[in-house]
Amino acid sequence: MRAAIRARGIERLVAPTAIEVDKQLRLGALGKDFSLRELPSHAVVVRAHVLYKIKADDRDTCRIAAMGDQLPPLPSEDTFAAVVAEGPKVLAIAAMQAHCQSRAETFLMSDADVVGGFLHIPLVSPVPMYLLLPVDLPHPLAGRYLLIQHALYGLRESNRLFSLEMTRVITEVAGFVPTHGDTQLFVKVDSADPGLKCIASVTVDDVLILTSSASMRQGLLDALASRFGPLTINLESTMHTGVEFSRLQSGGVLLTQDRAIGRAASVVGVSHLPPVQLPGDGHLFSVLVDAECAPVDSAVYSSLMGKLVQFCKTRHEIRLAVSYLCSFNVSPLEGHYRRAIHLLRYLASTPGVGCVFSSSLVDFIVFSDAAFEVFLDGLSTTSNLFCIGASNAPFAVIAKSQSDVATCSMTAEYYAAGAACKDILFYRQLLVDLGWPPAGATVVYVDNKTMISLVVAPVVSTKSRHIEIQHHYIRQLSARSVIRLEYVASALMRANVLTKVLARARFLKERNDMFNCAACLLNCS
Repeated sequence: MRAAIRARGIERLVAPTAIEVDKQLRLGALGKDFSLRELPSHAVVVRAHVLYKIKADDRDTCRIAAMGDQLPPLPSEDTFAAVVAEGPKVLAIAAMQAHCQSRAETFLMSDADVVGGFLHIPLVSPVPMYLLLPVDLPHPLAGRYLLIQHALYGLRESNRLFSLEMTRVITEVAGFVPTHGDTQLFVKVDSADPGLKCIASVTVDDVLILTSSASMRQGLLDALASRFGPLTINLESTMHTGVEFSRLQSGGVLLTQDRAIGRAASVVGVSHLPPVQLPGDGHLFSVLVDAECAPVDSAVYSSLMGKLVQFCKTRHEIRLAVSYLCSFNVSPLEGHYRRAIHLLRYLASTPGVGCVFSSSLVDFIVFSDAAFEVFLDGLSTTSNLFCIGASNAPFAVIAKSQSDVATCSMTAEYYAAGAACKDILFYRQLLVDLGWPPAGATVVYVDNKTMISLVVAPVVSTKSRHIEIQHHYIRQLSARSVIRLEYVASALMRANVLTKVLARARFLKERNDMFNCAACLLNCS
């Protein structure tokens, strides 16, 4: 509260505070106000946390939440907030784009926000709970105790109650079916035309709607509005949970995070620095020199890494570097911080780069690659791209160091492809739930013929008996025809850009190939 007053001045905080308090009173989340003397003896008091946020258009907004983390936990209390994962959500975007393009239909991407979210849900509590507003809150109710009547941001039970109600409305009222892989991803199919479908992806109180049917979309919006009141609706969505959408003339869609990256660069203080075109150099994974070994505040470092992790939603080319630098969150040194800052500068210097989804066939394809002995401890790297279409941008990516030391490049490639197997099964099932069952085995492209021979061999050869049993799961999936390994030349391996540090010209080419920039009219170089 004091920090907001110092930063913006109390005059600018009066209006957004009044809007937030009035909203909670109007929706019934907060009731009658009391003084301390008027509270019942058995009342539970929860302090309020007030967050002021400056939007991209310089608007001041306010959110008042309960500091529920200060309450003692209840026995067997469920505090999980169901949120759709990025992989399933982006898979739905990529698959629906390809589906619509195959049917020559317009791909509709819309966004609906339930205004007030949790505040619509009655809260059942065995004892009365009261929210104590800060004494310096720029509002007439400052310092008063308000009866909590509905689910409130910050209370642990609120997440579960709101998720249950959202699921009920979407399934029972709107007629959608939740997927088995992610209970916050829903699908509805037209009974007369099974190819006409609508997908809803829920992230707390935001709903991303993917369809080619305006009527199915409207049915979902009507169901939500009938329960939660007027929604904030964007029928042609340009942003959802920090990810920006740009429609292409080809019918494809470009996903970027330019605004969020720009704000982070400004907050961290690197916006004024000269641009950089590469996320790192050949020294990214090397031993730090003496000048780089000074300790760094772990809170500052973790905050920066948290931002970079979020940007991996669309900027997959930094995933390996981010994974590596996150391993130093507990005890970061100056050299690690400098490399993280360089990553942020690179992102800010390359706007317009992101995932381009443009396909006319819902075909699940995987590219798998490894780089032998990249790290000083002898570990190799794994990179896997999961795509809808052989040239499409990936909807999900794995890029990290391997857990076991590979004894040769073939073994590293074997580990990498094996690491993709569980995800392949998960996404195959998700495609079934969404109405696009794979027609056959999922093709996994690799650039090592010896590794393919080991996968399809009747028995594990003597030279490969050192490989632990857990890595041989890939052989079973191959034998069951769930996957089919196919060789691709290293020059055409789209996952290669994620395995190691590359020279500038090669990096830019392979980055653009991975992101399917050829299908984008924007300049990705």
